[in-house]
Amino acid sequence: MSKDRAARIARIAQERGVTIATAESLTGGMIATQLAAAEGASTWFRGGVVAYSTEGPSGSCSGSRQAASCRARPPSRWPTA
Repeated sequence: MSKDRAARIARIAQERGVTIATAESLTGGMIATQLAAAEGASTWFRGGVVAYSTEGPSGSCSGSRQAASCRARPPSRWPTA
């Protein structure tokens, strides 16, 4: 993710009054790192979960009480720049 894209996400999140969290796998937390570095991240970025495994990300979240926080919204509902 580029700094420009993170900045756009930051602007949109602030404009819409929403918060963002990430659930990553083989990206190793790179997305969360870029979002956390964006302007005003403490007001709209809630953090992330990284499940770094070649067995797939579903094993880390499925069946747990926190599974809902590991599921992303469908792309059609994600903010667009």
